[in-house]
Amino acid sequence: MIASKSDKNWIGSRLSRIRMPIRAKITAPYLFLSLLLAVGAGFLISNVVFDTLDARFKNQLAEVGQLSSELMVTEEDRLLEGFRLLANADGMVDAITEGDPEVLRELTFGVVVNNQIDAVEILDPGGNPLLAMRHKSGGQVEDYDFSAGGDGNIYRSWDFVEKVIQGQEDSLGDKYSGFVQAEWGDYFYVAGPVY
Repeated sequence: MIASKSDKNWIGSRLSRIRMPIRAKITAPYLFLSLLLAVGAGFLISNVVFDTLDARFKNQLAEVGQLSSELMVTEEDRLLEGFRLLANADGMVDAITEGDPEVLRELTFGVVVNNQIDAVEILDPGGNPLLAMRHKSGGQVEDYDFSAGGDGNIYRSWDFVEKVIQGQEDSLGDKYSGFVQAEWGDYFYVAGPVY
């Protein structure tokens, strides 16, 4: 490259503008390292925090599942106790055999109120409803709606009721439970035969 004297001045002025002050030369690497360190630390901390949050969430989810299972077992035991009281009431078998809803209501109402059972459905051996007792939402402890008769197909469509009607037994016995979403509400029922 051939240059004249005026070109050398132009090149020299350009080089002097490109040069960085010593302060910038010392500060720039430290600034770069501190930014790199901040990003790395932020990444590590967020991973640790999110991992512990995820682990805590999973632990809480497992704990809630266990508590829910225990509560369902407790509720099922409470309903089984109420069922046994109803099934062993004096005159219950005769009232079911006769299909008399008024006698059934008289026999069961005290037990149902005392045990605070939300709903009782009494069916004949064929699965046809004889008496339905359901607690009125927002009512007093003793406020129940009663109905006699009805469509037995609703009850026979429930798997746990069908097992009782067919007389099935499993390793735990002849009583079954199930959750039902019916037109009158969502209920957890326990079903079993009355001997």
